[in-house]
Amino acid sequence: MKLPRHAPKGHTTIQYRTFKRFNKDIFLFDISCAPFSNVYSFNDPDDAMLAWYNIFMPIIDKHAPLRKKRVKHPKLPPWLTKDVIGAMAIRDRLKKEKKFDDFKKQRNRVKSLVRSAKKAYFDKLVETDKSTSMIWKAINEITNKSNRKTNNTTPPI
Repeated sequence: MKLPRHAPKGHTTIQYRTFKRFNKDIFLFDISCAPFSNVYSFNDPDDAMLAWYNIFMPIIDKHAPLRKKRVKHPKLPPWLTKDVIGAMAIRDRLKKEKKFDDFKKQRNRVKSLVRSAKKAYFDKLVETDKSTSMIWKAINEITNKSNRKTNNTTPPI
């Protein structure tokens, strides 16, 4: 049996609250009906905070429930701007609607926006601090080189 040269990078899961069906008026009504006056019956601040938390969290969970999502990278790259994300959403919508001519134009626009955003980010990174360490940091980010050294040799079996 051969072992893989390196372990495959797995997906991670993130938790977030979804506000898809959030209704501000109903949320405020539920908050106003909650028995927050019970919190004042505690002398210890930690107990009072725990009581408040136990009253508040079920309301939050009802109106903005926690969801789990599997993602490749939990952090977005620093060069990814709102303009690029918006253009990507338009591109994906055009592809879903099967408007292939418009999709191709938008795909090329996204590629151009990504290139210019990366260039602007790395130019700013190098310009703000011209020290050797910052230049190497920028080079390592550009080349996707991680700080950890990987062992590409397979262990003997």
